[in-house]
Amino acid sequence: MSHRAAVLAARRDLAVARSAYLRADLQCEAAALGRRLRFVDRATAMARSGPGRVLLVGGAVVLLLAGRRRLLGVAGRVLAAWPLVQTLSSVASAVKAAARPTRP
Repeated sequence: MSHRAAVLAARRDLAVARSAYLRADLQCEAAALGRRLRFVDRATAMARSGPGRVLLVGGAVVLLLAGRRRLLGVAGRVLAAWPLVQTLSSVASAVKAAARPTRP
C-alpha cells in the first residue's frame, strides 16, 4: 500500500471513530431531552382526552368569570385532587368492565 493510501485509510478510520462518538453523544442528548419532554407528552394526551377537554373549558370559563387569581386557586385544588380522580376513574372503569355479562 502506498503512503498516500495509508494516510487516507488512517484519516477514514479517524473520521469513522469520530462519527461513532458524535452519534453516541447525540443519542445521549436526545434521551435526556426526551425525558424532559415526557411531561409535555402526558399533558398533551390529557388535554386531548375527554376529561382533559372538560378541564380546559372549565379553566377558561373560570378565567373569564372569576379572574386570574381565582383560576390559580382552583387549579391548585384540582392538581391536588387529580391523582385521586384518576384512581377513581380507573376503578370505576374496572368495575364497569367486570359487571358486563360475558358471552359464552
